[in-house]
Amino acid sequence: MSREKMPHAYLFTGIAGVGKTMMAMALSMALNCRVSSGLEGCGQCPACRQMLSGNSPDFFCLAPDGQNVRIEQIRELNRQLAFSPVARFRVSIIRKAEAMTGEAANAFLKTLEEPPSGNILILNTTEPIDLLPTIVSRCQRLSFQPIPFEEVCGWLMEAKGLPESEARIIGHICQGSPGMAVEMLETDFKEKRRGWISHLLALHDMTRADAVSLAFDLATLAKNRQGTSGDRENSLLTLMEIWKTCYRDFLVISAGGPMRMLVNVDFQEPLKNVAGRYMVHNIVECILMVDRAAWEIKRMRNSSLVMENLVLRLKDVLRGVGTEGEKRTGL
Repeated sequence: MSREKMPHAYLFTGIAGVGKTMMAMALSMALNCRVSSGLEGCGQCPACRQMLSGNSPDFFCLAPDGQNVRIEQIRELNRQLAFSPVARFRVSIIRKAEAMTGEAANAFLKTLEEPPSGNILILNTTEPIDLLPTIVSRCQRLSFQPIPFEEVCGWLMEAKGLPESEARIIGHICQGSPGMAVEMLETDFKEKRRGWISHLLALHDMTRADAVSLAFDLATLAKNRQGTSGDRENSLLTLMEIWKTCYRDFLVISAGGPMRMLVNVDFQEPLKNVAGRYMVHNIVECILMVDRAAWEIKRMRNSSLVMENLVLRLKDVLRGVGTEGEKRTGL
């Protein structure tokens, strides 16, 4: 890494929890380390210790205020950039850069065009398509790929001490995101997962009124969850990933696959009882429905309406109700 030839701006893309922010911190350490001149900081010099303790004056992290990154936040970033870095470089990162408002994005574009010397700007995003093309074109892009399933499982067993069956469940649901895996371990994930799977398995015997009530309850629980709007969004997205593992298990059962291939092995018998009611094309249709609902949630559509449409459409698959008209009109 040549400190003299560093791009002034990077665009880090990839799913949440795959290490984009950690990479930005590591880059800051490597650039400002007083001992090492390589790709890693020494971890011992004053600059590295400040970075590791979260007290570095040369690292600035900006996150959404609620659902958006606002122009006031960009102005504060610009104020920070006006000061010379204490060490060689200041690294400033905008998390969820796609959440910038139009005003904020335009203000940041001006900064990006003429950044003060000694500053490196990093945009973290899961949705680069939502950024202004003029911003994207001025950044060096680095794509962070999901961690392979087997590597995540191995890490969960070795570093976190999980049994293989539990590691495989979390490995499937986290979709290659170690950050999401850790979040599952630190919350009441086990209890939530059992409840969410039980709801899905019971959905097809519910009345439509009960199904609507279930959708409302699930959306309300997510809204009432403590934390940011991103936390609430992730709660529903996690639910949908768990439901997708159930439909995946239905496919395994329908194809006569071995039960050891199931993700939700602790629900083996209930899954077998429900899977027999599906045709294979019905299962695929349901997976696509869940994917569509997740897409809607990510774009901050009305979560109650999205969940109501989803559960009713999933229920209607087994009732033989046609969905071609719904597909044409969308959610």
